[in-house]
Amino acid sequence: MWGLNYPDSTPLLKAAKEVRCPVYFMHKTEDNFFTLEGALELYNALPGENKRMLLLPGPHAEATPEQIETALAFLNHMMTGG
Repeated sequence: MWGLNYPDSTPLLKAAKEVRCPVYFMHKTEDNFFTLEGALELYNALPGENKRMLLLPGPHAEATPEQIETALAFLNHMMTGG
């Protein structure tokens, strides 16, 4: 849950282009810190096919246990192939 509209996010854009592992990216539709456009810009900077973006309702907040479980399932699938 981050976006490039946030101040001083330029180093994050550079780093995102170097990521070589699976990425599970969550964004809240009513996020009061990061715009959807900024989140999409960061997500699209991530190379490769092993990435997923999940749009969730609500404001910026900690991930729920269910959201963490979904993220862990994605990473498990990426790492084990199943």
